[in-house]
Amino acid sequence: MLAKIAALLGDEERAEAYEKQAAEIRAAFHARFVDSEQKKVGPNTQTALACALYQGLAYPDETGWILAQLIAEIEKCHWHLDFGILGAKYVLHSLTEHGRADVAYAIAAQKTYPSWGYWIAQGATTLWEDWQGEASRNHHMFSDISAWFYKGLAGINPDPDQPGFKHIIIRPNPVGDLAWVRCWHESLYGKIVCNWRRKGDQFLLQLEIPANSHATVLLPVKDPAQVTESGKPIAQNDAIAVAGQQGERLACKLPSGSYEFTVENFTV
Repeated sequence: MLAKIAALLGDEERAEAYEKQAAEIRAAFHARFVDSEQKKVGPNTQTALACALYQGLAYPDETGWILAQLIAEIEKCHWHLDFGILGAKYVLHSLTEHGRADVAYAIAAQKTYPSWGYWIAQGATTLWEDWQGEASRNHHMFSDISAWFYKGLAGINPDPDQPGFKHIIIRPNPVGDLAWVRCWHESLYGKIVCNWRRKGDQFLLQLEIPANSHATVLLPVKDPAQVTESGKPIAQNDAIAVAGQQGERLACKLPSGSYEFTVENFTV
């Protein structure tokens, strides 16, 4: 992060120094905690595995098995969380960023101990300090799930290269039994709205992109022919530029404005 800040400020000497330091930290972490042969990161807890992914400490060729081990650990816990404050930030975001928002949702939607839903089942109207409810019952320690609702479920994400939501990345995740999401964020340029719902095999997405900003929407489908906007094929909308595929998703570039997408036979 410091290297990126230095580069943005035009301080190439410090940017290079911080890049070097980051590489050294990554190598030291790897030497101390990562065992590629045994497929382990430290004690192989949910937090340890997700930390390597979230903080970018794993090398690219290791992310596949680390993700698989993380999911295996979650499955051992019957799709429940097994983490504290740091894991509450690392796990959901790491899963989502690596294409497994379905697993993140499985954790978030649990209603038995330990889970956020367990708190609600006990009558909680605030966030608690621990999963048992034995300490403070008005605490922010596990609150990062709120950010995940915006980023992971609704799919409103900032672009680090164009900060302040000048460019908005919309990546909704229709997962599990979730039928709809309604979400908005008041950015510096105005209100960003991302509402979606499922209707049979259709995925319906309503977007509002504020003035003086633009967006890339990543739709859960590969074929542009399966997508309409305001009832017309997207090819007939000159404002929409199809920008190819990102994994299993269709990328479309959008200027500011209001949009209503319908995706037929969407993929999750």
